[in-house]
Amino acid sequence: MRFRPIPFLFPKPEFTLWAALAFLFAFTSTKAQDPEPRADQGWYINPYGRIHILVVFAEIDFDSSWAKLDPEKNPAGSEGWKKGHLPHWRDKLISPTSDGPGFLTKYFRQASFGRFEVTGDFLDTIVTVPISSVRDLKGNVVPQEPFGNNHYRRTLVNQLNGMESPRFRWGSSLDDFDRWTFKGQGLPNDPKANQKTDIIMVVWRNIHVAYLADASGFVSPGSFGRIWGKETDMNSVFHAQSLMPKVIMRHEFSHMLYGGNNFHTAGGGVGTRTFMSTIGGWSNMSAADGCSPIWNAYDRERLAWRNPENQFVVSARCAENGTEINGVLQYGSPVCGDGIIAIRDFASTGDAIKIPLPHIPEDKMRQYLWLENHQELPGYIDHERGLIPGLYAYVQVGKDATTGNAAFGGENNYIWPLVAAGHYDFEIEPEDLTLVQETGRENPFTGYHYLMRHTLDKDNDGQISITADNGTKTEYHMPMHLRIDGKTVHDSMFTFQTYPLFGIRTVAFLPDRNNKIGIGTNPASTPVYSHSGQVPKTTDIRRIYLNGLSITLLRIDAEGTAYLKVRWDDFAVSDLQRWCGDLLLTERLELQRGAEIRLSQGMSAQVAKSVQELEGRKVFAEPTILELKAGSELVLASGSKLVVEKGSTLLVRKGARIVSSRGAEIVVEPGAFFYVETGASINNLVRYQVVDMGPGAKKAINPILGPKFIPLEPAMF
Repeated sequence: MRFRPIPFLFPKPEFTLWAALAFLFAFTSTKAQDPEPRADQGWYINPYGRIHILVVFAEIDFDSSWAKLDPEKNPAGSEGWKKGHLPHWRDKLISPTSDGPGFLTKYFRQASFGRFEVTGDFLDTIVTVPISSVRDLKGNVVPQEPFGNNHYRRTLVNQLNGMESPRFRWGSSLDDFDRWTFKGQGLPNDPKANQKTDIIMVVWRNIHVAYLADASGFVSPGSFGRIWGKETDMNSVFHAQSLMPKVIMRHEFSHMLYGGNNFHTAGGGVGTRTFMSTIGGWSNMSAADGCSPIWNAYDRERLAWRNPENQFVVSARCAENGTEINGVLQYGSPVCGDGIIAIRDFASTGDAIKIPLPHIPEDKMRQYLWLENHQELPGYIDHERGLIPGLYAYVQVGKDATTGNAAFGGENNYIWPLVAAGHYDFEIEPEDLTLVQETGRENPFTGYHYLMRHTLDKDNDGQISITADNGTKTEYHMPMHLRIDGKTVHDSMFTFQTYPLFGIRTVAFLPDRNNKIGIGTNPASTPVYSHSGQVPKTTDIRRIYLNGLSITLLRIDAEGTAYLKVRWDDFAVSDLQRWCGDLLLTERLELQRGAEIRLSQGMSAQVAKSVQELEGRKVFAEPTILELKAGSELVLASGSKLVVEKGSTLLVRKGARIVSSRGAEIVVEPGAFFYVETGASINNLVRYQVVDMGPGAKKAINPILGPKFIPLEPAMF
């Protein structure tokens, strides 16, 4: 989506996404005899059936003595919303029938394949609230309040109740807005009236509320007040000066389907994130940092939005015969005989692939690789402008509980996009916030990418503050420009101005460009680091578990169907790779002829407190180690090379093997470490360097290593 309302995007980002102060209102506990809460029943609203939304447009009339408080600086209003009138886009927000073109109606109709019908109607007159009528209990005028849900709300309710015969644009009756009796989080609701308006959305043109900037808002389960004889079950408040606030309205409404702020997938808001930085992306629950308005396959799976023409919610097809298969693939299991899978356009068909990533310990959060084919077909909501048709990928971290109270728990920002352009140790030039990308600083495992804010130690105190429930603010830069190998990227490549976070054309994987995800590509087919809070939780992933999974995009045909080759045994590295992080080899790694892997020090922040200092620079990433687990095998073809750079470690466990052909090299540079447990097998190394293995070597090694490792002396070759 092309974001234009700057105040929504930039100032005080932790406060502009109010997804419900009123999430503080706790639901009553579920009784023992009630059915178990389920994610596919929705948090408060069931994601099926029809809900009819009451929309009210309102404004504050600031008289001459209060005029300076009007956030809309033009006394006549904006181009999109004139003073004293309904906004120009009033008919485009929502439709009275489920087949209508209104944004919210069309969005949820397409996302759910018609299973969830979001319709509505709006009061066919603007409600003007004189500021002089907004008074506290002492009779004083209230020129501003924190959240606009008390004095402003009560005054608006009084004015609405003063209308003798409210009329709605498309002729809805008051009873049309009362279709459900809500039963509690994760439970099936009764499709019958309960004498309450299901949900009211109030859109203010110029409300004066702290942190409620243009194109922002919040949602709350609970009553907005007694209006026309009825309380309300839910309410939302928004601020929009000119443009239709469809992004934030879709986002806040979706909270009622998912849960609280811990379901934000972009922007973060308040609460604890899954990663150190806020991550952009696409989802029903993305907003300020989102790069696209569309839902994703995780959304559809969670809410059971299945294409009725498909057998599975996550659906794919074998390319050889067109047979539908479950798109959830298990590592190592046979795939379609020849391993070639066809996935059609995601938005229109629901086709996708989900792969649980292997080798993650049982006590850690699960991670899943998702693949979607976005073709931006006419008439469908999909990626826009900067995000071109192609294959899109992301990793889901945790957030996989579907039943019980755990289904609504976990952290926010739980989706990590895999950008086809790759992960890097970027530099940021603070003068104009230019993101500097250099080919020699590729970092497929622990580097950063375009669709995120870049966490760093801005005040150089050796600590990075991370936004959490205690109210601390994250230290980060949001790059405004991008320069690659000395060349500035033109603004035609971006979705919004030149901000990489909001989308760039090189996010997509294409058959002729960045068409593979595997052990030897950037990005890779491995789990990503998570960091839930100022200090990681015990369930966070802090290792990179290497595997043989690879996905190759072979072609996209004229109908827009993508054909993918899926392998579980692709362990080959064929070119120059720079590897950083805590890497664990469980199966096999093959360096082909001429390939080179350099175990290097990562520079992208992965911990909140600096752990070392290099050339006067504090480093927020641990030293790199490649550990060969018992039973694993490292194979070096002739002419290949594994270089262990200063500060990095190659560790070979008992029962692991290194097999090298003539002409292969393992180079251990000064200040690097090569450790071998007794019982490991190393043969055929004809060129090598092993240095700096004196008594102090163990003290300098990564602290995760204990004293049980025996240094390999040069004489042992």
